[in-house]
Order: sequence, then structure tokens, then C-alpha cells
Amino acid sequence: MASASTHIYDIMFENYAYSSTGELGTKFVSSCVAVIVIFVDNTVLIEHRSDLDLCRYGKQDEVEEFLKSVVTNICELKDHCCNIRDAFIIGGCKDEIKTTFMKS
Repeated sequence: MASASTHIYDIMFENYAYSSTGELGTKFVSSCVAVIVIFVDNTVLIEHRSDLDLCRYGKQDEVEEFLKSVVTNICELKDHCCNIRDAFIIGGCKDEIKTTFMKS
């Protein structure tokens, strides 16, 4: 029995996508930020953003605005079952502002 081929959809920079089956990925996050949200119904949202959206000046309100925008995108895509099982924020390069911010 042959298995069905699966394509992984690449989320480009400054975009986000939602999948009910999870075949999402994103490349080149070392200098950017990827937000991966897994819901209790096993659906997935991936957002690929600039690391400057997360920490341009090292102020806490930058992180709050970043997370609010992710929540807004979730609300636009999920009209039901918005219970989040796991959330990951990965990527970004190290620089002085980010290091200082992470220490605060």
C-alpha cells in the first residue's frame, strides 16, 4: 500500500498560516522569530515575523504588542476551539538589546 505524499507549506517572512492537519514549516528563522501555536484539537498556526517586532528597543510593551498581534491573527483564523495546548516562540539572533531585555 503506497502512502499519500504530503507537502509541507512554507510560511514566508511576515506571514502566518493555519493548518487543520499540521503540514506547516518555516525557513530562515535564525534572524527572525517563529511563533508556533498548537491547539487542543491538534490544529497548528505558524507565524514568521521579524525579530524587531519582538524586541526593537528592549521595552516590555514591544513584547505585549507582538503577542497581541499573534492573538488577533488566531482570532481571525479560529472561530471555535481556541484552546491552546502549546505555544513556542523560537529564533532570533542575539544582540545587545535582546540580551539586556531577556535579563530584565
